[in-house]
Amino acid sequence: METTYDVKIYKILTYKGARKTTYTVRWTVADKRWREPFNTVALAEGFRSELIRATGKGEAFVVATGLPVSHRSKSAP
Repeated sequence: METTYDVKIYKILTYKGARKTTYTVRWTVADKRWREPFNTVALAEGFRSELIRATGKGEAFVVATGLPVSHRSKSAP
């Protein structure tokens, strides 16, 4: 499991489509772009704040998943 501290978190991107609006959290880990869409701005802000909190604690991020080491991976059983 390769980890890094090279993390950048960007502001939430809002997409207003014809049927619904989505809010996308964007960040990079070791120059690899990651994005996660959400249906509400509250969910997007919550996830983004988790990422910011992890960087504030000085946690490493996993390069393969783009998530902090302490964050549970979606693909883990």
